Amino acid sequence: MEQNRTYISQDHSRFSLCDCRAEDAEWENGILTLFFPKGIGCVTYGDDVPNTGPAQISFRTDPVKTFKLNVHSGTDSGWLCSEYTAENLVKTLHSGQSVLKFSDCYYGSAGVLYKGSLWRNDGEFAGEAELQIWTKKPVTFRYGAPAGKLRPDEIVTERLVLAEIRIQDERDLIGLLRDPDVWRTYMVPDLPSAEEQAAMFERYRKITENKTRFAYGIYREGRLIGVIHETERQEDTIELGWLISPALHNNGYAAEAVRACIIILYSLGFMTVTAGAFADNLASIRVMEKCSMERTGKTEEIEYRGKTHTCVYYAIHRYGPQTGEERINK
Repeated sequence: MEQNRTYISQDHSRFSLCDCRAEDAEWENGILTLFFPKGIGCVTYGDDVPNTGPAQISFRTDPVKTFKLNVHSGTDSGWLCSEYTAENLVKTLHSGQSVLKFSDCYYGSAGVLYKGSLWRNDGEFAGEAELQIWTKKPVTFRYGAPAGKLRPDEIVTERLVLAEIRIQDERDLIGLLRDPDVWRTYMVPDLPSAEEQAAMFERYRKITENKTRFAYGIYREGRLIGVIHETERQEDTIELGWLISPALHNNGYAAEAVRACIIILYSLGFMTVTAGAFADNLASIRVMEKCSMERTGKTEEIEYRGKTHTCVYYAIHRYGPQTGEERINK
């Protein structure tokens, strides 16, 4: 997955802050933002917490600008209650001497309660302080992908190798992109000049070089015969696009590449893989169906090369009556 990208969500059910440490904070216009340089917990990346890249969480606490702070008295009388402003919390964390370590989260119809304790950076309680953050507004989570969740350099199937596009593949790739049977259904601009062709080739080559992008050349017996790549991603959903040389259609190469990519994408933490095709592109629709992808009901009207095309979408989900792995391996 792409470590340089930041994902945004307000679906608090997908996240856990248990044992996660906020090491800095900001307070502006009624919004408290906490920064977690070591990440938070996200179901996309498994059960271990923290498991994301650097993250931040924004709480809209306005108009209430104070938090409940329980401080242990050190005597049998136990916990005392006092007011602790957002400004106090920011100052405490910004000093670098303490962190806010979260413990519990409670959801209810009236809002969400996050509980955490202030700890000194030496690992001791900072005055036995327990801070409670209560908010009725949506909580915004911003997070990066975890380190190490980069796509593999190569994906090897029974007949294909998916790998970076090589310098020597320029003629083959440009030949594919300029083939009328390709650009009727695979959206690519005209490439009339040598300069435009060289720029387009370099764009594809750089994308497949980038380990944080899911993109590959498709090779058969050492020859480039197509490409497969992400076209869009949002949280734990990714959309794929692909092309195979028209001269090699009806050999199952596209389905073989797509199946392999779906399995790898599951291992990288994606829960849903989608793809789209023009409604009259029966070849791509057959590929999606062979990969156990199902029609979603989503359609889109797209203007391309002077015509309006209806684009239909298919998807496969990791979890269901059968797992995605079971269905695509049938």
